[in-house]
Amino acid sequence: MKSFSTAMINALSESVPWPIDLVKVDIDGVENIYLTNHYHDIDVGSDTYLSTGDLLGFSNVSEHLEVKDNSIDVSLSGLDETILATILTKNIEGSKVTVSRGFYNESTGKLHGYTDSNYGVYDRWSGRVHSYAIQDDYTVSHGVGDKNKITITLKCRSLLSTILQRQSGRFTSPQSFGSDKSMEFVPSLATFNPQFGKEK
Repeated sequence: MKSFSTAMINALSESVPWPIDLVKVDIDGVENIYLTNHYHDIDVGSDTYLSTGDLLGFSNVSEHLEVKDNSIDVSLSGLDETILATILTKNIEGSKVTVSRGFYNESTGKLHGYTDSNYGVYDRWSGRVHSYAIQDDYTVSHGVGDKNKITITLKCRSLLSTILQRQSGRFTSPQSFGSDKSMEFVPSLATFNPQFGKEK
């Protein structure tokens, strides 16, 4: 269950609350990508969420009282070379993705309820990158005002979805159980015919 600070509840009661979304991609615990859909960068603790056109949006995040499969797509556009290289060269599949939300306080330039111990955000969704797709849209205007837009979509699955999406394949090969000798005869059983009931 999510918990909201008093400052967050007060922000929700304002006539025009200013929600902003934050996306963190943790690539194997080695490198992180921080993005926001706000119009300028946002500091959350020691992390800076970049607002350079990188985060385009993501599909709807729904919540239910009962546990359900909930997968989302995160669309990125206007990527700078550093983030683009990270996505294309690192093993981003399987990376943890966290989608958070906060409410911007225009008078302070920070999130409502932001303190040294409480950053004024709550997690909306978390899961893993399953795959990604690249879409290149090029519009030709006879050499004048040609437009080229590249969008990378991270297809993310929740933990439940990852568990339910069982991969087909043979997991009884020697590589699957390493030094465990209890399964070493399993490959030979694939072609073994016991011929039950046959007379000797």
